Amino acid sequence: MKRSEINAIIHDADAFLRLSGFCLPPFAYWTLEDWQSKREETHEIIDRRLGWDVTDFGQGDFRNVGLCVFTLRNGSPENLTTHRGKTYAEKILIVDRGQVTPMHFIALKWKISSIEVEESWSCSYTIPRKTRD
Repeated sequence: MKRSEINAIIHDADAFLRLSGFCLPPFAYWTLEDWQSKREETHEIIDRRLGWDVTDFGQGDFRNVGLCVFTLRNGSPENLTTHRGKTYAEKILIVDRGQVTPMHFIALKWKISSIEVEESWSCSYTIPRKTRD
């Protein structure tokens, strides 16, 4: 996908969220200069992979097959063993009308003491976007 297409998708998603009354955290709007000047504040954002993700699932046709995600919170598998910190994720998933988000597989493995646990699930979400008539 071209950067200009990704930027347009993010712009539309942000407009939808604002119309819905949802406010994103300030880092969602940082410029390159903000990221450079706030370097000390960016560690958790980068390490936990917070922010925008736009995918067409390798299909090259985002308008028909795609997903726009904003990750607000993303826990760490290490926190599952210590029972401290963030152990879960909070994500906003935006799918346009008529757009398909294919079934996909997510696997997570972690070790608690000497017991290895593997958790996996499939997910598919469709959240219709509000549009003006």
